[in-house]
Amino acid sequence: MAVDKNLFLHDLALVAILKNEGHYLKEWLDYHLFAGVDHFYLYDNDSPDNQAEVAKPYIDAGLVDYISLPGKAMQFVAYNDAVNRFKFFARYIAFIDGDEFIYPKTNRSIVEVVDEILSGNANAAGLAINWHCFGSNGHETADYSKGVLERFTRRAPNDWSFILNSQPVGGNPHVKTITNPRAISVSGIHCPTYFEGLCAVNEYGTIVK
Repeated sequence: MAVDKNLFLHDLALVAILKNEGHYLKEWLDYHLFAGVDHFYLYDNDSPDNQAEVAKPYIDAGLVDYISLPGKAMQFVAYNDAVNRFKFFARYIAFIDGDEFIYPKTNRSIVEVVDEILSGNANAAGLAINWHCFGSNGHETADYSKGVLERFTRRAPNDWSFILNSQPVGGNPHVKTITNPRAISVSGIHCPTYFEGLCAVNEYGTIVK
């Protein structure tokens, strides 16, 4: 779905609900700014740590909207709120967590990659990105002098699987989504519902159901 870039304040915004992410937030924000994200809608879910203090320079710079959202099981609420309030502010919105990093496998920005993939299907309104699950790297205690990307470098292989209801299931089945927020309703944490005739695709341009 080609959309005029000049209509929006932001090309790509991230939405995340966070709790006690003060140790990790700066690295996560800086990484995604470097990767081409230009705004963040962050929902603070009752964080007693210094998360808000870490976010403050980014708020002051106009890069972050920081929204208080107390309560339990509020991720679905946060995603719905973001779509309803900000869908006309950002051309794309990605819904991820504070321990997730979107990694474009070339030296291009995330937006450039998304544009290229979605351009192959006029009905594509979102890109579904598969997880790669990283483990503890053998750490038994947290060394906050180092970042997440430096400390956690070992992940499951591409072909790993697990048993669910006595059946083998391929590893990394879950996705997170970068989407045109004007083309969806939020029906789940991992993937939204697309308006009639629209769809999500994966990195190969294949429709993801």
